[in-house]
Amino acid sequence: MNLLTVRNYLEPLLPVKADWFGVAHMDTRRARAMCLYGLPIRTENGVRIGGLDCTGYKQKRMTLVMRLGTDASAAEDAALAVHAALDMPQVALSGTTGFMRVLDAEPYQLGADAHGVFEFRVDFELFYEWDNVN
Repeated sequence: MNLLTVRNYLEPLLPVKADWFGVAHMDTRRARAMCLYGLPIRTENGVRIGGLDCTGYKQKRMTLVMRLGTDASAAEDAALAVHAALDMPQVALSGTTGFMRVLDAEPYQLGADAHGVFEFRVDFELFYEWDNVN
């Protein structure tokens, strides 16, 4: 399962639309942009779910970085809406099924850049059936 597949799945489902939605490279010239990055799986924090022959599921951790405009209140509301939308009890993408969950209680506020554009980050993970992935 690659980031582009996940991005293509998420883009129409998210309640906030961006002028640009990339993978592994943020367009910092735009006031409304999103970018999906991969995160390492931290197995030292507990039992790894998925990825083993006996489970049939794999885990993919990601972070969604969002540039949400210059209005602080509207940007925070938009980040909260995206955060809520990423808690998906059921997903069906690329010929497989699974679920997504956010890793933290709320989005991280990254502050504003030099142009006053507010940025946020949401970390989440996808669990999916590995034997059915195209």
